[in-house]
Amino acid sequence: MATIRDVAKRAGVSAMTVSRVLTGAAPVKDETRALIEAAIRELGYVPNAAARSLNSGRSNAVGLVVSPLGHPWWAQVAAAVQRYLSNKGIACLIADGGESEQTESDQLDLILRQGVDGVMLLPLLLDPAATVSIARQGLPAVVVSAPGDYGVDSVQIEVKRGVRELIHLLTERGHRRIGMLAGSPNRPLMYARYEGYLDALSEAAIADRALVRWLDAEADTRIPAAQAAKELLALPDPPTALFACAPDAGVGIIDALNEQRLRIPDDVSLVVFNEIPALHSFLTTALFPSPVEVGELAAEMLYERIEGYEGEPRRHALSTVLNARASVGPPPAASRAS
Repeated sequence: MATIRDVAKRAGVSAMTVSRVLTGAAPVKDETRALIEAAIRELGYVPNAAARSLNSGRSNAVGLVVSPLGHPWWAQVAAAVQRYLSNKGIACLIADGGESEQTESDQLDLILRQGVDGVMLLPLLLDPAATVSIARQGLPAVVVSAPGDYGVDSVQIEVKRGVRELIHLLTERGHRRIGMLAGSPNRPLMYARYEGYLDALSEAAIADRALVRWLDAEADTRIPAAQAAKELLALPDPPTALFACAPDAGVGIIDALNEQRLRIPDDVSLVVFNEIPALHSFLTTALFPSPVEVGELAAEMLYERIEGYEGEPRRHALSTVLNARASVGPPPAASRAS
């Protein structure tokens, strides 16, 4: 494998001059630079990343904590971040924050100990104190999450607005009994859906808040969602519409409706946050924005910080996409009459 001394010998210059070309630490004459670059190509020389780090004071790597990495949308965001930064010569150290606050915190600590040039968080259970601490260290950081004050650059998904649009579709069709099934309220993106649901009920002058069911599950909510849906539908005055805060919960609701031979939307209308691919053409959904758009925007913000941007924390808000399909209809006749 070629070394920096081999390049220097081929180009007829000193190793220090080659180093200056590689690091940009000092100006080099154009003709000398051309000789060195030609020698690098001829020898197939690849600069040592550790040596570059010592010379520049940078690691040329960033940390990316994704919670959970196995979620298809988050994984696509992470892939877009990695592609963008790779094209800038920056490596991504990707950590799976899992489904718990402790795992997420542990992975963030592990990433920070690697001496990275910046960090990006795609969190489920982000403690705001974490980003405050990162900002105090002067380490560039970007958060991708629901709207909030993180004290660092952020790409924020307008989840509440998307949910309000979903619930408005139901209230405009005459629904007054609308159930909501959701995962842990400790998760910022999940709790934002609850807030959007409450806002929409208030705007429709619906005071009843008794149709919310939080699902006791860290990962797959399909089974607990089916059970919760059956409990809601067994009430003396059952909901005429259901809102699933995530695709797994939506599948669970469909399981419960099929078991009770209830039809969508004739007997119960259904709206879901994010799509269930097999039912994309039927279900009314609010979708996250393009993961590629989110990832590239977040990566660009982080790269700009690494390169020296020192302005106040920036916030980019991205809207969800509403798809109105056939799963929403008016309440059943008996409910309208009552």
